[in-house]
Amino acid sequence: MCQSIVVLGQVVGEQPHRIELWAGTVSSEFAFKAWTIFLATTQQRAPSGLSYVAVGGARVSPDLLFQAREWGLPVYEGYGLTECGSVVSLNRPGDDGINVGRPLDHLAVRIDDGEIRVEGRGLLGYVGDRSTGQAGIIAPVREFATGDLGRFGADGHLHLSGRRKNVLITSWGRNIAPEWVESILLAQPAIAQAVVTGDGKPWLSAVLVASPGVDRASLEAAVQRANNALPDYTRIGRWLAAAPFSTTNGLATGNGRPIRSAILSHHAAELAALYREREAADVVS
Repeated sequence: MCQSIVVLGQVVGEQPHRIELWAGTVSSEFAFKAWTIFLATTQQRAPSGLSYVAVGGARVSPDLLFQAREWGLPVYEGYGLTECGSVVSLNRPGDDGINVGRPLDHLAVRIDDGEIRVEGRGLLGYVGDRSTGQAGIIAPVREFATGDLGRFGADGHLHLSGRRKNVLITSWGRNIAPEWVESILLAQPAIAQAVVTGDGKPWLSAVLVASPGVDRASLEAAVQRANNALPDYTRIGRWLAAAPFSTTNGLATGNGRPIRSAILSHHAAELAALYREREAADVVS
């Protein structure tokens, strides 16, 4: 079943135009991508009064950002976590780059063994955590280990690599952040959702959700275009098409983000079959 959503208030004539999406919550990243596709399809530009659009929550491909700006969307990528009071760093007009921007002034951000750590007075800890400080007073968390991998550029901007727990190590010994590969896949309009896997394998595979109306041939062409933009060791060797990840089937969070572990578990047999088929084909050839 599908539902219609207004694409962030974009209005044409008397009525707002709509894009058909499956029922359920979609992520802000998907909504941003849908708006870009809408503008490109209808050959329109974003409203002239729009001066700033912040995007984040998942890694965004530079190609998708550039596409959005071509259609008048003033998009800037940022980074944040709920535990940190949301926004940690942000690109801004005149201080922009292919990264997640400069940390906000009220936070101290450092890199420890590749992991991003954030310190600030807004970090109050978790509900139910009774860790106490002096005189029995609950001690606020001063530094938060985010679990995200990153680095600082020479300009002071923060660069994200991916989640430490998600890093894939192939049988060739390559360390790959799946979020990077997924961002390249998701820059393709034909691909609505993507989860990449391949830990301990010689090549990567992916579980893909096609955008509405996209057939398998178009999805295959999209994967090939994405592969052409990736180094050979990060390319998708095989993939499978799946139903949308949603809260209904337990494969997405409340804000629409794919739940990686649940998706890989749900499709474990199909993914294993992809590797067996490829290995058998390699032996025959």
